[in-house]
Amino acid sequence: MPNNNVSAMDRGGLYELIASLYLQLPTIENVEQVSNALTNAKDIFHDIDFSKLIVEVKQRKEKLTKEPDYIEELEQEYYDHFLVPIANAYIPPYESFIRGAIKLAPGEGRKNKGGWKYNRSTVLLDYNVNLAYDSVGFQPQNMNIIKELKHQNKMDHLGFELAFMAFLCNMESQELFNEEQESDSESNIKNSVKWYNLQTQFLKEHLLSFINTYYKISIEKAKPFYRSLSELLNNYIDWDLKNR
Repeated sequence: MPNNNVSAMDRGGLYELIASLYLQLPTIENVEQVSNALTNAKDIFHDIDFSKLIVEVKQRKEKLTKEPDYIEELEQEYYDHFLVPIANAYIPPYESFIRGAIKLAPGEGRKNKGGWKYNRSTVLLDYNVNLAYDSVGFQPQNMNIIKELKHQNKMDHLGFELAFMAFLCNMESQELFNEEQESDSESNIKNSVKWYNLQTQFLKEHLLSFINTYYKISIEKAKPFYRSLSELLNNYIDWDLKNR
């Protein structure tokens, strides 16, 4: 079980927050919500640096207050990063593409500008991720996500995998609550440990295998908000694994 005082509910809450930024278009309302949530998370996760992303969210919030139409620019920025492959900022948000991605030297790649060559052998890995979801009844298409993701077949989307971690943390938290309510708690203890172990397994087998590479690509290609987001995610995955 965790070697820190952060609860399963709080761990799940941060996974859910980060997942939402990969799965939902920015709106005036959720920019405000993200600002508040990051401030709260900073007070819980003392060893993780939230400062860069908080600054980026604050800038978004202040500009939206003065120019509500700025939301259209934020929406386009989201599309360019995650849904428009020809955009300069686009990074495929899928484990199977990023895992094993190769850094190209100048003179190679698109227009001989270097960059990254993404993995194209994706079927088996995507199948394994889907098996993990099915084993516990997790259905990402039923979440509040952008419509373009509702009917796609690839299940190894970064946002889906983070939402899955949130789901596992929340199930652990629920079992821990049940344990506290019942005097004969042996079965519930076993259940809470089961959910915790599933988190660790998924982190090691999937997220750990590509998040650092995704962050390195983001340093080169992403706009400041999404670069700061990937840095926070990289640090959070590292923190979560080290504290298990």
